[in-house]
Amino acid sequence: MLPRLCPTQKEAFGWYDNCMLRYANRTLLGISEEQPAFPFVNPSYVTNNDVNQFNQVLGTLLNRVQNEAASGDSQLKFAIGNDSYSSFGNVYALAQCSPDLSFRDCFNCLGNFINMLPS
Repeated sequence: MLPRLCPTQKEAFGWYDNCMLRYANRTLLGISEEQPAFPFVNPSYVTNNDVNQFNQVLGTLLNRVQNEAASGDSQLKFAIGNDSYSSFGNVYALAQCSPDLSFRDCFNCLGNFINMLPS
């Protein structure tokens, strides 16, 4: 589908459900790229009274999955987690890097992305 939608492009990527495809006319192995970035945010709102607690729980959770994903091996750099948050229920997080990235490149990439999220 990508070559049909982007017939003149030398590089493209696309997401569909639980799948991502990327191609390029250059090597993609071992290269950490932070753009383009697309944060997916749940449209539910946190009440003003709960914002600080939510941000604290979320920050701790994101740091945990960031470290766990970056610590993965050459086969898989992936982590999921959740934490309970007052009356809201649970907060869920997922982090993934290309497994050919080093710990440092994966950790820094995820950290930069986390910093882009609204607080």
